[in-house]
Amino acid sequence: MGLPAGRDALTAQQLADMKAEREAAAQKMDDIMRTIRGGDGVTRAMLRRSRTQRDESETLMQSYDAQGNPLTFVMGVQDRDAPLETRILERGELDKPGALVAPGFLHALHPQSSPPVLRLREGSGRLQLADWLASPRNPLTARVIANRAWHWLFGQGLVRTVDDFGFTGDKPTHPELLDFLALRLIEHKWSLKSLIRELVLTRTWQQASTFDTDKFDHDPDNLLLWRMSPRRLEAEAVRDAMLAVSGKLDLARPAKPLIAAAGEGTVGQAVFEPEIRKIEAPVRSVYLPRVRSVLPEMMELYDAPDASNVMGARETTTVPLQALHALNSAFVRQQAEAFADRLGKLTVFEQLDHAWLSAFGRPPTAKERELANAFTFEMEASLEGPRTQTQREALITLAQSLLCAAEFVLVD
Repeated sequence: MGLPAGRDALTAQQLADMKAEREAAAQKMDDIMRTIRGGDGVTRAMLRRSRTQRDESETLMQSYDAQGNPLTFVMGVQDRDAPLETRILERGELDKPGALVAPGFLHALHPQSSPPVLRLREGSGRLQLADWLASPRNPLTARVIANRAWHWLFGQGLVRTVDDFGFTGDKPTHPELLDFLALRLIEHKWSLKSLIRELVLTRTWQQASTFDTDKFDHDPDNLLLWRMSPRRLEAEAVRDAMLAVSGKLDLARPAKPLIAAAGEGTVGQAVFEPEIRKIEAPVRSVYLPRVRSVLPEMMELYDAPDASNVMGARETTTVPLQALHALNSAFVRQQAEAFADRLGKLTVFEQLDHAWLSAFGRPPTAKERELANAFTFEMEASLEGPRTQTQREALITLAQSLLCAAEFVLVD
């Protein structure tokens, strides 16, 4: 029994049917467990199916109150009424507790010689920790966040090792600027939107990426920000851009996690990596399933980080597999076909302008226009079949060549 449309209140009969379905699913699961304990065999598929039916019916029942009115839930954590004692575990073993550890703050991150004592009479200490982290008297948090914002916008942080502000990390290229941005973040009540707005309105942000030989000789790494450094799109943005130009991008959030399509159970036992990698939908890449070290192929090729690790700055590599994927991937081919179909609705004179504007944000140059016309003409002549079919095939190949171009994945 599925959720009623619109999540309206249940009638008395619907509520009774739901209770009966839950009890029947629970009874069936109990019968299977008794069979297993009695020594008789049960297939794994039957066990999994019965467990799923029981869990789904119970979840459905829990989403309504006793009168059949829908309940609203949110995923989160709940604090304890009283703090729990914490002990050092010898070699990390739960059955080998050691000395008690009093709640407190990290000594290494406190500006004074000794951090304040945290005396808890109630709660877990999460609120006190959050207050300490976001305190105006704790400059490290603001500096780290301000540096991250600069990194996101400019491609590298004022401290280039965004995960390491310690002795082994890089020193800030503009320390006074970093301090100023950290103070501005605190003054604006930790609003990242305000900080980002202030950065993108600066002359530094609005610089072109024009190359200058003299400035390059003095500062080849662009540490002094004499131009905007070109950079590649992130993995998610590469995929989203292909879906966008093809007209297939669905901006709506999926109704349920896409990982459900891979099945139920533990990864590596009931759910296997190939099944996860095959999951595809025309939604934004942020909604694709990520199960620890298992990433969709395209995300992995374009340096999306392992979901089990914290990574403040992504690596940006250029490897042959990226080009091979763009040339041979079924996904890229499908986007090229949809892109070509959009272009096919335009006149011949409009197609190239629209293609270049969609893919690169600029019209084609005279040379590019000449080469594109020659390419499509020669390809049509080399193909057999009806003219409409050869024209479409040539347009698909041209569209895919634009998706494969370096300019498509670069922010210049």
